[in-house]
Amino acid sequence: MSEFARLFADPMDAAECTIRITQIIEGSFVADGSRVTVSETKRRFDICAKIFEQLAGDLKWGMNRALDHLPRYLRAELEGQKWTPATREIWTPENVR
Repeated sequence: MSEFARLFADPMDAAECTIRITQIIEGSFVADGSRVTVSETKRRFDICAKIFEQLAGDLKWGMNRALDHLPRYLRAELEGQKWTPATREIWTPENVR
C-alpha cells in the first residue's frame, strides 16, 4: 500500500480525495492551456500526492485543508517555485460546498 493510501482510514475519504485531486489537475491543465497527456497527468498526480502526503501526513492537516491549499502548491511546483506550507493555526475552507 502506498503512503498516500495509508492516509485514509475510510475508503470514501480516499475516493473523495482522488476526485478532488483529479479536479485540481484538470484545473491546472486549463490554466496552462496545455495539452493533456497520460504521462503529464500522471506526473501531476504524483506531485499532488507528494504534497498531500506532506500536508496531511507530516503536518497532520485535515483532508479538506490540504486539498484547499493543493492547487496553489501544485502551481508553484509546476512553475519551479519554492513553497512552504501555510503556518496559520486557524483555517477556514476556501470552497464551501
